[in-house]
This record gives sequence, C-alpha cells and structure tokens, in this order.
Amino acid sequence: MQVSNLIEEIKPEVSFEVKANSVIYFNRTYFESIFLNLLTNALKYRSDKRRLKITIKLQEFEDKTIVTFEDNGIGFDLATVKPKIFGLYQRFHNHPDSKGLGLYLVKTHMEALGGSIDLESAVDEGTKFILTFNKIYAEQGSLH
Repeated sequence: MQVSNLIEEIKPEVSFEVKANSVIYFNRTYFESIFLNLLTNALKYRSDKRRLKITIKLQEFEDKTIVTFEDNGIGFDLATVKPKIFGLYQRFHNHPDSKGLGLYLVKTHMEALGGSIDLESAVDEGTKFILTFNKIYAEQGSLH
C-alpha cells in the first residue's frame, strides 16, 4: 500500500515546529528517503489504542541542525534492541511488511553525509528519532 493511501486511511495528527526560514543542507534524495522511512514506520507501528500523533521539530544551532521525528506508536524496548536497532535486516515487530531495511538505510544515509541518528523509545509510548545534520560538513563542500 502506498504511503498516501495509508495516511488517508489512518488520518494521523501531524504537527510541525519549524521556523519558516529554516534550511537543512543535505542530499535531497537521502533526505526524502530518511523521512519516508520514518513516516512509513510511524504508520506501520502505530498503536491500536490511540490515534497516531507525529511531531516533527527542527532546532538550528551554529554548527548543526537537529530534527526530531516523534510518534506515539508501539515503541521499542531499548534495553534489548538498541544495539541492533539500525542493523541490516533487523526486525523487532511482527508486521507483515517489515523487511528490516528502513532504519538501516536511515542511519547509512545520515552517516554518509556527516550526520548522525539516535533514538529514545518506550514500549507502548512511542519513539523519538533525533537526526543531527552537521553544518560544518556541508560547508566543507561535501554535499553536491
């Protein structure tokens, strides 16, 4: 099922905390892939107990931009999965469409261009992904 169809069916509540003149220097294709993977995961791993809420925040600093992508889905038990969470073919839920590629790609894309990703999560509370985009890396001409 396409993401647009999932959004129409699920009707998540999405909020943005982004200043109008904010800029992220990053490869557009990688950026789109990162957000598509995070959005798809939020939709797939939503809780049946409540309406899906997604919050995206952007904070700019002198040397970096931090974007948080947070949902109120089923979450992870970080004590058991954190060391493997961004590994290739790692699956932590029994969703039929799960392939274990999405978070691996997100981490690979972020690190390939000098960024990083981390997360906070709790079972049945949700997950927050913290994406750090390094402005210094972008200014050194590493992005095309």
